[in-house]
Amino acid sequence: MTTLPTGAVTLQRFAGAQDVFFEVFEGFNLSGHEPQARPHRHAYHEVLWIESGSGQHSVDGVRAELRPQTLSIIAAGQIHEFHYVQNVSGALLCLEPELWRPAPILSHAPADWAIWRSLWQVLGSEYARSTQHLPHALRESLALALRLLEHEQMPAAVDRATSKLARFQALLEHRFRTEHEVAFYAAQLHCTPDQLSREVRASLGYSAKNAIQQRLMLEAQRLLRLSSLPVGQVAERLGYRDVFTFSRAFRHVVGASPRRFRSSPSVDTD
Repeated sequence: MTTLPTGAVTLQRFAGAQDVFFEVFEGFNLSGHEPQARPHRHAYHEVLWIESGSGQHSVDGVRAELRPQTLSIIAAGQIHEFHYVQNVSGALLCLEPELWRPAPILSHAPADWAIWRSLWQVLGSEYARSTQHLPHALRESLALALRLLEHEQMPAAVDRATSKLARFQALLEHRFRTEHEVAFYAAQLHCTPDQLSREVRASLGYSAKNAIQQRLMLEAQRLLRLSSLPVGQVAERLGYRDVFTFSRAFRHVVGASPRRFRSSPSVDTD
């Protein structure tokens, strides 16, 4: 069995694509003593199949049970951590962001697990053969896997793709570090700040301003947990004019100061 990758993975070139890479792991075992049981993140997406075992995992503070015959998608940049794992085994597919734009999901039970098991066997087999054989079957297998993943996410994706909320969230993802005001996003979306906030609140239950704050604080938690940057530099990277303003906003959203959050990994961010 192959253990999960630690740190950066050297991803293989995807046949027919320029500078796009992926990696297939035929299987893995994981215990609570592995490095992956600590908070970590990657610059690539991870698609995780669980065949057996038990435990929990969390992504950006949202925790879910690890159950057999479930599928999880961890997007690039998200903080991932395992908890209380026992004899977890399964399969892993790593994908560079250029290959696919996922909607992260945790512990999702696919409609037909037998299809996923068969597809994984084919994908793993063709990946192992790809260094010595023509990669056409591997390319087709990966394309099929991505189509099935899109199908699993389709109900939510359709709603997102047709709403102003989706455009707001996409814009926020690109500009949250420099643009903290609702007025900027409303102008880009050709509506008033009040109209944008009403639509965001109707869908998410909180205002557009709160959405901006939550995205900023999510990134702050990632930087505090996974980097050694001083708090002042974290504030600067997120566009705050001073540490005091940043720390006050962080405490309001997270419930702890940045320094306490960093020194206490057990601080719950659910």
